[in-house]
Amino acid sequence: MDGGKESGWPIQHLPPILLQVSLPSTYPSEQPPGVHLSAMWLTPSQLQQLQQHLLDMWNGASGFPICYTWVDWLQQDALEHLGISDSLDLSQFASAGTPDRSHNNGCCQHAAGSDSEHDQQHLHHHDPCQSATPEEVLMNLLRFNAAEKQHAFRDGTWSCGICFEQFPGRSCVQASLQCGHVYCKGCMAQHCGLHVREGSLEFLRCPEPGCKEPLDRQVCCLSRPNTPTQELQSLRLHMISMICSPWPSALLC
Repeated sequence: MDGGKESGWPIQHLPPILLQVSLPSTYPSEQPPGVHLSAMWLTPSQLQQLQQHLLDMWNGASGFPICYTWVDWLQQDALEHLGISDSLDLSQFASAGTPDRSHNNGCCQHAAGSDSEHDQQHLHHHDPCQSATPEEVLMNLLRFNAAEKQHAFRDGTWSCGICFEQFPGRSCVQASLQCGHVYCKGCMAQHCGLHVREGSLEFLRCPEPGCKEPLDRQVCCLSRPNTPTQELQSLRLHMISMICSPWPSALLC
């Protein structure tokens, strides 16, 4: 996903496109559902394109129920309809500018070529206060992606790189977000505790042979429950030195 012209961030999980419908009494024979779409990573213009296409689908359905067809289309074809393939250009949010409040108090205008007032009254306008900067959208995407990856990790089954036993994800940790090597919490607690007790804190790195990534702070904290006070102080000082270092895997928790 593109966060700018010169850099990008890999995103595996996008937040869902939320579909809200209201069914009039004459649906589906005479009127389409009222439809409102929201997705914090799509611009108002893109959401309007999708909404207009949904109404176009209803117009071609000859009065048949359409809601489940809408859901399927949004899941399968919405990104292709918007021309989004392997990247998402967030600079569009900067170019969107301040919403025009002079048109129906909404920031989305009806799609070009839609002359039917009957269709337009079923397009719910978006709150102009809901505009976001590219930076805000990027941070929300990264948070959502990290949370989904963590959920997938906890729901999976992993082999510990030390004892080689299989464990559920909730009983495992990744040594570093940079390397992704997985260990059970018991083995990693012993690994951290050993170096804390021996004072060899410079070796608090991923135990995978050939991997030199420093352990994330959350992983080092696994040794705390049974660690004496003096050794804990040494660990805290080491954590401070990690946070002040240029190591990208030194994360605050």
